[in-house]
Amino acid sequence: MTGSPFNQDLLERFAQSPAGFIEERALSRDRFLRMGLPEKRGPFQYFPLSQLYGASFRNGSAVFRGCEENTLIFLDGEFKPELSRLSNLKDLVILPLEEAQRSYHSILSRRLSQSASEEKDPFALLNLSLHNRGAFVFIPPNALIKNPIRAVHYISRPCFPRVQLFVGARARVEWISTVIQDAPQPLWSSLVFDAALDEGAEVHLTQNYTLSPESFLFDATRVALKKQARFTAVAVHKGSRALRQDYHLHLAGEEAAAELFGLSLLEDNRQAHVHVRMEHEAPHCRSRQHFKGVLRDHSQSSFEGKIYVHPEAQKTEAYQLNNHLILGERAIANSKPNLEIFADDVKASHGATVSQLRADELFYLQARGISQETAKQLLTRAFCREIIEKIPHAELRSLWL
Repeated sequence: MTGSPFNQDLLERFAQSPAGFIEERALSRDRFLRMGLPEKRGPFQYFPLSQLYGASFRNGSAVFRGCEENTLIFLDGEFKPELSRLSNLKDLVILPLEEAQRSYHSILSRRLSQSASEEKDPFALLNLSLHNRGAFVFIPPNALIKNPIRAVHYISRPCFPRVQLFVGARARVEWISTVIQDAPQPLWSSLVFDAALDEGAEVHLTQNYTLSPESFLFDATRVALKKQARFTAVAVHKGSRALRQDYHLHLAGEEAAAELFGLSLLEDNRQAHVHVRMEHEAPHCRSRQHFKGVLRDHSQSSFEGKIYVHPEAQKTEAYQLNNHLILGERAIANSKPNLEIFADDVKASHGATVSQLRADELFYLQARGISQETAKQLLTRAFCREIIEKIPHAELRSLWL
């Protein structure tokens, strides 16, 4: 792909050399250059890389549309404290990453250096190399945040939004991440949400996307959980030209627990791809994954998930399920769940289904005077409801029910 528009765009961005975190950026940049951009195999087997590499990208200008309380605003990847509404979050530390580097250098540098040395996704490495003014959020121990914290990302150009979240022991928080990409021209971005949860901390993440048909979005979620920490994520969206969600969770402390839920509602030529690596590194941990997709027209979807159980992770419970509902004759769904277990006292399962609406269920509804189209809508809604009801916020649930 030498000389492609995408490659030229990257060279220009590397030449700009963002300020701050010099060592961490250099480490991630070196690893990216050794790794290179992915080819259409392995974790990117189903992603339309040729479309991405061949597209030309132009810079737009993100438009701020106002916000409610407890909201962090990002414009084209830059955290904007002056536009955010943080008055109800005075007990928290919320700073641009470069500013936080001075006061919280120790924990930030340790986490970023670990990310740079362990990251396997080249687009997440690009984020670490090129992010500009991301956000640092520290929630002190025992804090109970009553209302959700929202991070709203307005994106109109290639950019690299980044959130570094540190949650103290026994603190609890709900986080809503919203990405709005409505620029008419093709664009791409790489977003990273990186969370470190101390003992007994709890985080619920809701991922809400509004993406244009011409956008490419790489969304990486990285979470480290200590003893008895809890993490839950729910993502619901309509895809884009190509959306890729990449989850990598480390259950590093005993009795840690993680749950991941996702729903893709795809039509036209939109695509959505999910890649998960759930690492059980300590005894008595639990994890659950459940991702669903509804595909119409020429849409495409893929799921690849791995549960990796380390030898010391005895008494693990881990479950993984992927369901696709095909409503278009030319829609394509691929599923590849798998387990890699090196402990001998484990409860684990994985499964996948690809199906259409059942004729007998349609007949049952039509026999009671319901039109065929309404019957299809009811059955599709029932298929989706299981995931949508995992969203704890009524106003967000209402957008999808």
